Amino acid sequence: MNNTKLKFITSWQLLAFALSILIILFLIFPKNSLLKTIEQENQQDLVSQLYLQQLLRYYLPYNDQDKMLTTSNIIAMDQASKYNLLDFCLMDFQSTQNWKALFLCFKLLNANTVSIKKGQTKQNNLFLVNKYYDVMQNGPYTSSETSSLAKDLIGLDMPQKAFNLFVTTIDKSPEQPATFYALAAQTGAWVEQYQKSAQYYFEADHRSNNIADKRFYFKKGVLIIQASGNIDKTMQMAQENLQELNEDPDTLTFLSEVALKANRTDLADQYLARVLKLKISHGTNVNEY
Repeated sequence: MNNTKLKFITSWQLLAFALSILIILFLIFPKNSLLKTIEQENQQDLVSQLYLQQLLRYYLPYNDQDKMLTTSNIIAMDQASKYNLLDFCLMDFQSTQNWKALFLCFKLLNANTVSIKKGQTKQNNLFLVNKYYDVMQNGPYTSSETSSLAKDLIGLDMPQKAFNLFVTTIDKSPEQPATFYALAAQTGAWVEQYQKSAQYYFEADHRSNNIADKRFYFKKGVLIIQASGNIDKTMQMAQENLQELNEDPDTLTFLSEVALKANRTDLADQYLARVLKLKISHGTNVNEY
């Protein structure tokens, strides 16, 4: 009698505990802030996957109660079942047009694909990644979401697709932050799109608010074009994009060095003359230069 009563109480306590965990999860991590947490997660650890799978269930409820997926049995799925689930998410999007749900499905797909080392299962997942990409490249995603997707593609050794995603987004909505343009520029350099990469670095420079960032992005842009071997184009783009750095001695000194390496002493002299003029106007000892 006592044992039966004790067992009954323990069962209810466990149920109450489980419910309290779910309530706390959604109180502490409402869906928008939880989504942001996942987006900012660099490593797809188990905790992140748990949160992601809870959101997946929240956004994509199954009509058939027998097929309702819990966090634990999603993790326990074999690879074929996971593939079918993620393929279903993509097919379901055709009717729901739920871009946020599609984003979450892709994040789960990426985590699963990264966890597989090699073999046919890996190839199957990469094939599904391509299918997702074909749809998502035109999605109405924010800068942070697009950057997150691009980083995932880079991690899957698909830098060209990542760069194409940046280009599509910028062409459609050029009002992006400096950090977005900088990541696009870096990705462009990886796929040897040097001129586009330089343009994005210069754009990051123009959109930056502090001098240190402006110098950094400007120099990266110049060096990218210089690496392509076209010195005339290098100096042309450098001059066209100086703007606020036009009176910055550090930047002008850098350009004089670039010109000297290209045997353009005439341009080097011009930049150094401007540096000396600026130093004199500010009362600096020119013997230091």
